[in-house]
Amino acid sequence: MNKRILILTAGFGEGHNSAARGVRDGLARLAPNQADVELRDLFAEAYGPINEFVRRSYLALVNSAPRTWGIVYRWLDRKTDYDTEFRRFARLKSHLAPLLERFHPSIVVCSFPAYANVLQEILGSKRSCKCVVVVTDSITINATWYRSPADYFLVANEQSASVLRAVGVAPEKIKVFGFPVSPKFAD
Repeated sequence: MNKRILILTAGFGEGHNSAARGVRDGLARLAPNQADVELRDLFAEAYGPINEFVRRSYLALVNSAPRTWGIVYRWLDRKTDYDTEFRRFARLKSHLAPLLERFHPSIVVCSFPAYANVLQEILGSKRSCKCVVVVTDSITINATWYRSPADYFLVANEQSASVLRAVGVAPEKIKVFGFPVSPKFAD
């Protein structure tokens, strides 16, 4: 029986999407007949024009006002009440819950930090699928990534793994995989 792998991304910067496509394409190359893979951007699906406005605003902020983005980044890094914040994603949950029911993934791969918390909100701590977070930050890693109920964290390098260990993530949950890129680059 094939593994059913759901990959969740968000278009806030191309790194999240690139990582998600890299995982998908890598699985297609390494396990072509062993995995059923579905890749989705549920933020775009659930929030449509609102998501597009927020996405464009984020990109404009990062590119035009990096100091201001730095303030927002540090504020997010200090937050500890992600559970409360992610409860507000009612539309996202209303899209993810039926997808989980239909697809029955054995693994959910998240290339955007919010998904692991939303998955926990829907399925609780007794979920049957594994949650794997692909951390697209490197070396300087925002707390939104590791303050999540993931089973595993895939990081790009040993420096990033050291950051996660230093903040208390169990070493057995951290896997150094490099940044997932398209297998075309290996050809």
